[in-house]
Amino acid sequence: MSAYENGLTKAILTYLAYKGVFAWRQNNGGVYDPTRKSYRANSSMAGVPDIIGITRTGAFIGIEVKSKSGRQSDHQIEFEKKCKDNNGIYILARDMDEFIDKYEKIIKEVV
Repeated sequence: MSAYENGLTKAILTYLAYKGVFAWRQNNGGVYDPTRKSYRANSSMAGVPDIIGITRTGAFIGIEVKSKSGRQSDHQIEFEKKCKDNNGIYILARDMDEFIDKYEKIIKEVV
């Protein structure tokens, strides 16, 4: 995750906390094993978004944070589809203004 994406992730988490959403950063990257001198794969499900949470109404929310030019992987696209098919909220966030616009529009529909 780039420095831009890290900063955006922190800003989104702060905003969600302000809105009363129980949310956390979901680390999906591999873990470096110094003994083997390689990365061990994470045991998380492929495609899980960077931020996961539960709204005050009990709705699942997944937020994938990307840079302006970042692309979703096939696994992330599939997770988004499954999330939406099961009435979850999924947002692809590239900047804070875009995220707030999407979040506020979607949350009005859920409440």
